[in-house]
Amino acid sequence: MGQISATPLSAAQLHILTLLEHVKEQQIQLAAAVNNLAARLGTEAPVSEMPNDIRAVRKNQSSTNAADSEIDSYAIRWFNLAPDRGNGRKERSRVKE
Repeated sequence: MGQISATPLSAAQLHILTLLEHVKEQQIQLAAAVNNLAARLGTEAPVSEMPNDIRAVRKNQSSTNAADSEIDSYAIRWFNLAPDRGNGRKERSRVKE
């Protein structure tokens, strides 16, 4: 069974994290657009779903043999620890208050 370590990161792992960050930013932008359209139409916003697995991770040699649970936990941990670069979290928390 493969092992995914937090540090040090290889070039391939860093590339995967960069791709995941890009996907995260795109998802945030898409969710904002959907919410905006739903608000304009007066409909309830649909619940967005995250795909169970991201195919790009499996194409990387360092994670080919890793278990799905390892990849999921590593990705979730990365998203939780990722900095709020676009201030999206701050904006959403202000809207909720």
